[in-house]
Amino acid sequence: MTIERIKRKMNTDTPPHQGGGKEVVMMQKEIPMNKDREISMMQLKTARGQIDGIIKMIESGRYCIDISNQILSSQALLRKAQKHILVQHMNHCVLDAMNSSDPDEKIAKTNEIASLLDKLLEAK
Repeated sequence: MTIERIKRKMNTDTPPHQGGGKEVVMMQKEIPMNKDREISMMQLKTARGQIDGIIKMIESGRYCIDISNQILSSQALLRKAQKHILVQHMNHCVLDAMNSSDPDEKIAKTNEIASLLDKLLEAK
């Protein structure tokens, strides 16, 4: 399993765009393709096809309700793909972090999940 180094800026009192933030290097494992990722890939490819179809519908002047229904269908597929990716993350990355002896890794993964939940709840 390969490991790549990821550099991220952590917020401090000064915003990063003004030169603030401190650099943190995190190690992230490359996760092999598994069933949840395969399902997500199929759903995302299907959604991409639907979005291409929606664009064609708009270009050809199709009925607005038909277009809107296709958009809803694409959004549902994206939500399902998101769920599978999240389940995969919890079953591998988060579980590994919680089983780790590194308290910083546990805190980092907990913060990642909290941040993502904030975004998901705001999107509703």
